[in-house]
Amino acid sequence: AFVVREGKLEYQYPEFRTARSQDLEPIYHDCGQFYVMKTDSFLSGTQYENMIPYVIPETEVQDIDTEEDWLLAEMKYRRMQEKSNS
Repeated sequence: AFVVREGKLEYQYPEFRTARSQDLEPIYHDCGQFYVMKTDSFLSGTQYENMIPYVIPETEVQDIDTEEDWLLAEMKYRRMQEKSNS
């Protein structure tokens, strides 16, 4: 992965620049859909300990930051509708 620093592309993790992405462990992004936790964990600041993921297939999610993202979301939605109707 690359990041932009001072207008130039740099490797985010230069130690992996020669590695194939399929050989690296998967990285997941918080989609902020929902969280379930005990109140005391939240109040004590330990809510991120012992988290259990619910991984959603990439075909069923879309981060929408741009108009292109919105178009991708519409395409994915149509595809999901087609699959459910067949």
